[in-house]
Amino acid sequence: MLSTVRLPTAQLDVLSLLLQVFADHLLQDKSAEEVKARLQ
Repeated sequence: MLSTVRLPTAQLDVLSLLLQVFADHLLQDKSAEEVKARLQ
């Protein structure tokens, strides 16, 4: 019972981590030009 409960949460943690990293890359790609413009 415990193993079946832990597995989905572990998968969700990995999935959320990948989504977070993917979202960070998208935000960095979009805001990179804005940051460069501000620094100049």
